[in-house]
Parts: sequence; structure tokens; C-alpha cells
Amino acid sequence: MRVWLAGSPWRLAGAWLALAGLVASAGLRVLDLPFSTVALLVLLVDPAWGALWTQFVGQADMGSVDRRSHLPYAREVSPAVRLHDWYQPLPAILMAGVLAWLLGGFGLPFTGVVLLLAVLGWLAARAGLADSWHGWLLAVVRVALPFSLGVMLTGPWPDGPTGLWLAGLAVGFTLLAAAEQSGTRSGTMLLAGLGSSLVIGVALATGSLLLVGVATLLAAGPLLLLVRPESALPGAVQVWWWLLAIVASLGLGWQVS
Repeated sequence: MRVWLAGSPWRLAGAWLALAGLVASAGLRVLDLPFSTVALLVLLVDPAWGALWTQFVGQADMGSVDRRSHLPYAREVSPAVRLHDWYQPLPAILMAGVLAWLLGGFGLPFTGVVLLLAVLGWLAARAGLADSWHGWLLAVVRVALPFSLGVMLTGPWPDGPTGLWLAGLAVGFTLLAAAEQSGTRSGTMLLAGLGSSLVIGVALATGSLLLVGVATLLAAGPLLLLVRPESALPGAVQVWWWLLAIVASLGLGWQVS
């Protein structure tokens, strides 16, 4: 959770995206949901899923050779250390499982997917492939799955245009989150452009000129910042993309309610 909760709260993160999925799919009907249900959703997708990710991928990234190599029984290859490595994530798994069970619906299946992606992230880090896979896996866990679970908490995924609009927002937000994790300016620009275009495309499809205008302004701001060599990455654009996600979700929810 240390990694998950680090940084600005005004960024693309699990709690915000879950709420965005709720609002985008249900509109004003989200006010009819019990507070306990919304609270369980937020606790599951942010601290619980974040703890799962950190326990697997965070520990693999940190490495353990330097702090375990002084004693024979504490070396990385020793049975004691291996047992400790596998035992350490259990509290996070149990916490996420209990919250998912209490939430009901698709909570448990989605948590299973998060656990699978965390294990894949751990394997990628161990294999030295963290640079290639880390950003995408993290974007799916932190953005795509919370948004989708928020949508499906109000019922099955909608059919027709509304379902396509929601899918477009989910993919667009995921691309923006992946852009935050990109290690190169060109990669960040490409992913940011694709993600912003998808969100604006959804706004155009809804036929709301106000939503199109606001989404375009919010998408243009970070793109202008990214072309400046002195701009900080990704801190300079996080608030812009957070606002874009919130506004686009509110706008879509207003259209479907």
C-alpha cells in the first residue's frame, strides 16, 4: 500500500475510477446505492487491490539480496526466505477476498483477476521484464478493472451504444494511466494522444456539445504540457487526466440517466 497511496490523490487511481464507473453507468441513480456498498467498493479497489499489487510486484522490484545475504539461513535461496516470500502476501489476499465477498456480485472474480495480474507482474519482474509489462499491468489493475467493477456493480454491462461508450472510456482511461508509466516522452505522447482521442470520441458519440468542448480542453492541456521538454512527467499532467476522467464519466452518466 505504500506505493499505491504515494503521490497526489488527484490522479487516475482505483477509488476514483470505481466511482467514475458507477456514475458513468448509473447517472443520478448512483445516489440510491447504499453507502456501505460504495464504501466496500472503494476499499476493495484501492487499498486492498493496491496491497495485493505491492506485496507481489513491489517486493520483486525492491529485491532482497542485499538485506538477506548476511546469514546462511537468510539467503535468498534458503527455504526460510522462500517460505517468508510466499507467506507475506497472505494477509493482503485474505483482506481482498473478504472485502470482495462482502461486496458480492463480480467482486470475487475481479479480485481473482487482480491476483493473477499481480503474480504475472511478479514473474515479469523476476524475469527482468518489468520495464515492458509493469506499466500496462498496473494500468489495468488501477484503472480498467476498478472502472469496470463500478459499472457492473449497478447491473450487467449495458447493451447497445451505452455499453460501447463505457468500453471506450475504460480503454481511454487505461491508455492515459499507461502513459503515466511510460519511460519515454514519445511513448507518453503516443499513449496520451490515443487515450484522449478515445475519450473525446465517446463525448462526440453522446452528442453533447458541452461535454465535447470541456473534454477537448482538458485533453489539450496535458498534451501541450507534454511537448515542453522541461515539463515534469507524469506529475504535471495527473490532475488534468483526473479531471478528464471525472468530467467524461459525469457527462456520460448525465446522458444515460
